[in-house]
Amino acid sequence: MILARRSIPFIATLLVFLGLEALLIGKSSWLYFLAPFLLIVVVLSIFLLVPKVNTEVKSWGLKIYNISTSPFDILISPLLLVFSSLFFLILLSSVWLRHVSVILVSFLLFLFLEDIFYYFFRVKKYQVYSLENISSYVNLVSFFFFASSMYGLVIFLKLDVWILSLGVALAVFLLAYQTMRINGLSWRSSWLYLLIIVLVCVEIFWTIGFWPTSFYINGLFLSLVFYLILNLTRYQILNKLERKIVARYLIISLVVVLITLGTARWV
Repeated sequence: MILARRSIPFIATLLVFLGLEALLIGKSSWLYFLAPFLLIVVVLSIFLLVPKVNTEVKSWGLKIYNISTSPFDILISPLLLVFSSLFFLILLSSVWLRHVSVILVSFLLFLFLEDIFYYFFRVKKYQVYSLENISSYVNLVSFFFFASSMYGLVIFLKLDVWILSLGVALAVFLLAYQTMRINGLSWRSSWLYLLIIVLVCVEIFWTIGFWPTSFYINGLFLSLVFYLILNLTRYQILNKLERKIVARYLIISLVVVLITLGTARWV
């Protein structure tokens, strides 16, 4: 059984990679088959990797703090990664960017599934905080894909921003909730912060929608806001928020903003 589970990250990643590549080179009608197929692959992978009975995880002789072992909590990150990438790939016009995005999604999915396997079945080789870190990267990329896609729908299909705000609110809530749970934070200690994060991101989503920039630039700005607020909130709940942490995240965000503004095409 362990051997079968060991192959899941490789098989699932290969299927997702081939499915996304087929979407790029195949007919548009293939989307109706490939989209549910890829999402089912992700769902089955998580439920096959996560044991039915919670296990006490130890690494380097120390007990790791209470990471959620619910398959539903763990599923949020990889499922939204693949789901949001489907929207993003459809809106991208650059062929090489499409293929780069497929490689990125496949790579992140493989790392995430690998960490899940090591967390439960190769405890001695599991690196502390590895699952939390890869979840953070997956969530950030997922939100960038999703936010950019929402702005793309506003530009190309002329959809109302307030309608798409509901989708953004749901994505922010799910990804923020998953971040809290994967870091061992309970619903009781984080629900108010989750609500604030959702409200702030929705307000900024609405504001950025009026900017004369491309949909992926808008998505990048909103993703930076989400990244900044979510991580600072996480440290605050964990009582680890310090000036140097705030400064680090602010500097990273500011540098990315300046680079983006300097290279963005304004219309």
